[in-house]
Parts: sequence; C-alpha cells; structure tokens
Amino acid sequence: MRSLQRTLHLGLALSLLLLMGGLWVVGNQSVRSLTEDFVASRLEHDTESLLAALVTDPAHTRVRQGRISQVYKQPLSGHYYLIRFSDGEQLQSRSLWDHTLEIPELKPGESRRLRAAGPSDQRLFILIKGFRKQERELTLAVAEDMTLIRERRDRFKRDFGLFALAGIVGLLLLQSVVVRRAFRRLQPLREDIRRLERGEADALSEEVPSEILPLVREFNGLVQLLAQRLERSRNALGNLTHALKGPLNILLQYFDTLDRRGEGVTAAEARAQAERIGQLMERELRRARLAGTGVQGQRFNPAAELP
Repeated sequence: MRSLQRTLHLGLALSLLLLMGGLWVVGNQSVRSLTEDFVASRLEHDTESLLAALVTDPAHTRVRQGRISQVYKQPLSGHYYLIRFSDGEQLQSRSLWDHTLEIPELKPGESRRLRAAGPSDQRLFILIKGFRKQERELTLAVAEDMTLIRERRDRFKRDFGLFALAGIVGLLLLQSVVVRRAFRRLQPLREDIRRLERGEADALSEEVPSEILPLVREFNGLVQLLAQRLERSRNALGNLTHALKGPLNILLQYFDTLDRRGEGVTAAEARAQAERIGQLMERELRRARLAGTGVQGQRFNPAAELP
C-alpha cells in the first residue's frame, strides 16, 4: 500500500509543476509583450522624428540628417529605417549599409509589427506604418535589433526555471518535515493502543487530530462492543456451569448409592466420568471468575490472583 507521505509528495510536486509551468509560460509571454511594447513605443517616437525630418519634394526627396539620431548613421548599429513611396522610390538609413528590409506596402493609417532577420544575423523588431505627406503616400519602417534583449529575456527564463526548480525541491523538503511532525502527533495514539493491549486502559484517548478522531471513535465503539460480547459469553458460561452442577451432584449421589448396593464396578466407571465432567466445569468456572468483569486482556498478577 502506498504511504500517505509519498502520496502527499507526489500531489504537491505535480501541483507545483503545473503552477510553475503556468507561471513560466505566462511570465514569458508577459515579458515578451512588455519588451516589445517598450521597443515599439520607442520606435513610435523615432517614426515621428523621421516623418518630421522627411522632405517629400519629388525633385529632391531626402531625410534631413541633422534631425535624426546618430544611431541611424552608424553602419550595422542595430537601428534602421526604410521609407518606401508608392511610386517605388525609397530611402534607407546609412546603418543598413548594403542590406535592404523586406516590408509590405501599407495604406495611410495602417500599421504592422514584424520580426525579421537583419544584417549580421541580427533579430529585428520592425514597426511599419503607412502615411500621407504632402499628397505623397509612403510606408515607413523603423527597426531595432532585439538580440541583446532576447539574450536577457532568455537568461531571465533560465533563471526563473532554476529558481522554480529550487523552489519545488525546497517546498517538498519542507513538506516532508511538516508531514513527519504531523505524524509524530500520532505517537500518543500508538501508546494508547499498547496500554489497551496490556489491559491498562479500556478505550483510546480522543485527544487526537480532528482528521483521525472519527476513526478513534469507531475503534472505541468496536472495543466496547467486543467487551459486551465477551461479558455475555462469560455470563453464559457461568450460568451453564451452575446449571449443570445441580444435576451432576444428583448423579454423583446416585452413584454412591450404587456403590453401597454392590454395583461398584459399573458405578465406579460412571462416577469417574461424572467427576471428570465436574472437573472440566470447575476449571471453566474458575477461568470465568479469574476473568471477572475487567477489561479483556487485563494484566494478570499471579501472586495476587491465585490465592
């Protein structure tokens, strides 16, 4: 039979695994959404700055470099932009170098977020929005390298997983200590059972944890029922013995009469058998008297009882 302690350990371990697994998934999604929302908000500001610095004159379309951040001017800096007009003309940051972003064309007011590979195997998060400026429709994409953020996020997931595993092990050890201390409270019950076995008590104490109190009460009820049955058996045996002694005495007197009449051999044999019956009844009657009305299994003291 499987122990209660092992059952509790398995139940707690399974519950903690489900809980920590759920927290790990939810936490990962939350951190991912939080970081992407933070990066998107920063890219929103860069989008507004780029849109303000953009000159849409068909004769000389350009981005005024003095009004944008320096990170868009450094090659492979991890911050990029691409502006594509509806007529096919496009402008891109110097940081892209010879790399080109593949972005869809959006209508004014539309926006989209993409994840794509960038130069030098960078992992880009791209914010794409559609605009209309000076009667020209354009799609503006601003991208940022998420490699460092992803590494930190992966490290957070790893640390969280190790922390969760350590927490599960710690809680299982703590539960083991708690369960052992709780079971230690059952030691007085074991002592009561031993005292009941030795005849030093007639029932188990009900000063026990509430979870096993019904079991103790049922056990006490069973002990009381067995005691009543044993008492009835003793009474019945005593009554039977007393009831047989009278007729047996009459038979013995009859056998004495036969002895006086000279039928001694037959009478002697019959008398021997009757006396044997009487001895057996006396022995059983003494056993019933020694048992008395005490608790079954009560300690027997030869020095005090045999005289």
